[in-house]
Amino acid sequence: MERISQKTYLEEIKKLIKEKTGTNRFLSSKEESLIKELYLQNIPLDRLKKTIESEIVSYPSHRRKKFSLLKIKQKLFQIKPYKDKFKEKDHKITDKWIDILHRLKIPPEAVDLENIDPEFMDIEIERKIINFLWKNLPEEDKKRIQEEAKKEVQKKFILKNINVKKVIKSLIYKKLKKIHNIP
Repeated sequence: MERISQKTYLEEIKKLIKEKTGTNRFLSSKEESLIKELYLQNIPLDRLKKTIESEIVSYPSHRRKKFSLLKIKQKLFQIKPYKDKFKEKDHKITDKWIDILHRLKIPPEAVDLENIDPEFMDIEIERKIINFLWKNLPEEDKKRIQEEAKKEVQKKFILKNINVKKVIKSLIYKKLKKIHNIP
């Protein structure tokens, strides 16, 4: 397999950023030199693209135009130690969840998986992630999300036959999953 040129490598990254952020922006000289450095370190283009894409997607859509490539270097080289923290505890956690926890910068200690039935592992991890995100959300964001959920309940549901608190809680849960791009 033939190695692509540095210029092609750089153009592919620029194209990906334009596609994922929705803006036509120029890379700073620091960002360009970082890409050149990664090229010289033989970081595969596919791996770099996946890392950039996951970082961009983790930004709320209204902030994506402010995305900076300078965080990518940390992401490329820090995910392995993060995975090792879970492996130390010998959890049966999948790489999908480790990547999500890493992307959202949730410490492994926040997701205590002791005494959990392996059959319900995915559900429990998702619940713990959402709880962590909610606890660490600024108060004004919590209020805004709660108000949106209340309005949605009033529009879409007949209030006589439902437990309003449970429905609002469920809507908030879904909104947090959507905001943070949790599958």
